[in-house]
Amino acid sequence: LSSWGVGEGCGAMEDEVLPAAPFDTSSATCSGNGGGVLAVAWEPKAGDKLAAASTDGSVHLFDGSGDSLGRLVDRKDHGFASCLGWAPDAARLAVGCQDGTVLVFSNGEILTRAAGHMNQVRCVSWCPSGRDCIASGSLDGTLRIWEPSKGKCLVTCQGEGGYVYCILWKTDGSAIAAGSTDGIARIFNPSTGACMVLCESHEGPVTSLAWGPGDANLASGSHDGQALVWNAKTGLKVSSCSTSSRVYSIAWRADSHRPRLATASHDGAVGIFDASLGICMAKCQGHAGAVFVVTWSQTSSERSWLASAGQDGSIRIWEANTGQCLAVHVGHANCIVSLQWSPSGNRLASGSEDGLAKIWPVTDS
Repeated sequence: LSSWGVGEGCGAMEDEVLPAAPFDTSSATCSGNGGGVLAVAWEPKAGDKLAAASTDGSVHLFDGSGDSLGRLVDRKDHGFASCLGWAPDAARLAVGCQDGTVLVFSNGEILTRAAGHMNQVRCVSWCPSGRDCIASGSLDGTLRIWEPSKGKCLVTCQGEGGYVYCILWKTDGSAIAAGSTDGIARIFNPSTGACMVLCESHEGPVTSLAWGPGDANLASGSHDGQALVWNAKTGLKVSSCSTSSRVYSIAWRADSHRPRLATASHDGAVGIFDASLGICMAKCQGHAGAVFVVTWSQTSSERSWLASAGQDGSIRIWEANTGQCLAVHVGHANCIVSLQWSPSGNRLASGSEDGLAKIWPVTDS
């Protein structure tokens, strides 16, 4: 997961190093990347491996203690590694590259190179069920579906303009959504490439997507300061969740009885909205600078925790029902652009432009 590239990287702090934190609350530091870490991803089953993609083009694997398990390399130079994603079987890893290539690794070795994009791959995602395939969104304005063992392009989904910034599969793999700089969220048929639904109302780039419970609704976050909720069958707008500044990331709580949508904004606030009504239920404040990423803990319906990170290099954990800050983690020396909960929900992993990935403990106490 990553919020890198949603406009201007870390903005005013892109080349600025933060003052050294007085202490480091992380449980492990994963070093070895030669540039900023743009994306981190936990192995989805056991959660005992962490992959980190870097601006120097490297992808490193680490164990839960932060020790290196090796570097994934290809003999060709593909520029920086911008995004990555594990297959549902946890045996393969897809990496999106600056030159438009999608690399697939298996057991630490290159399995295939999928070439076809004419510009940087911005996002990659494996189909969660039904088909063994990879989707990639690119700054060439296309979304492509790939066969992973041979790197064959199965389908190309084409919008009418704009870079593809984010993609998200429907849970059953029957559809995939793409958000673009033209302000439109599109829902495609991954078998035919046909655009089935247009969700258009934003006045700025769509930078983040989230499917609601049961995949009946799709939410889109945009630089126009709105997180909009759409009927995924008709494209009609269900609600508007308004913030005071551009939205970099959104996340939907996966329970149906209380549909809550979280937003991460340029103004440093994390908003928690009733997604069905567009009403702000809580506004979480404390970050000193833009919030680039927000993500829910999905391990328990009883534990309503939310994590956020961004420009100030800190991670904050919130109790979503009250908006109370439960913990603040520090240790990075630059902005955090990627954040992900471990499958067990007891750890967080972060990637920062300081060149490090870190692992953070999360406890109930």
